[in-house]
Amino acid sequence: MKKFYNLPKPIFILTLLVLCFSKINAGTIDLTYPAGGEILKASQANAITWTSSEIAFVNIEYFENGTWYPIGKNIDATSGTFNWTVPYIVSDNDVKVRITDAGDAATFDESGTFSVEIYNQIKITSQAGGETYTDQDVINITWTTEYISSTTLIIYFSQDNGANWVGIGSGNSGTLYGLGIISPIIFMAPMQRHLPLLHQHPVLFL
Repeated sequence: MKKFYNLPKPIFILTLLVLCFSKINAGTIDLTYPAGGEILKASQANAITWTSSEIAFVNIEYFENGTWYPIGKNIDATSGTFNWTVPYIVSDNDVKVRITDAGDAATFDESGTFSVEIYNQIKITSQAGGETYTDQDVINITWTTEYISSTTLIIYFSQDNGANWVGIGSGNSGTLYGLGIISPIIFMAPMQRHLPLLHQHPVLFL
């Protein structure tokens, strides 16, 4: 610690003024979203927002299961927002976000805890809707999945825009499934399904 009493009086006063001025102009940051208590959805983009002054760049992290993980570094503080695609999070009810002055780790703000809602997703990739098929056509059905542990999906088919569904078989995730057409049909827009994480029988609707 400096011993100011050994300094000449004008220098001592100037030093105190500089210290006071530095304290008055210290940077501030306020995280405005998330604040805590929200329910965010995994794999969807959410805007992290904040206000700040006297700060050039910020770092953003999220907390789960006892560890902080980076979201973004050296982000322009004046932007006040950063889009975050929420990841699959194991401890999905004890998550926090923290934003820190990239030049001063002691200046930061963090949210209260919030939850992450995790959904399995099945997306049909072979039919966009509007296709026409006739007798004897054999079409391939393809799809993608997220967060689905089951290796087999049950496939249902409708010819009346979803009023009634008929099971036509099953297939392995992401593989082709041949569907034989028994009468002329027009494919409506496929229905994409979001399923609870622990759903034991994922299904694919056409």
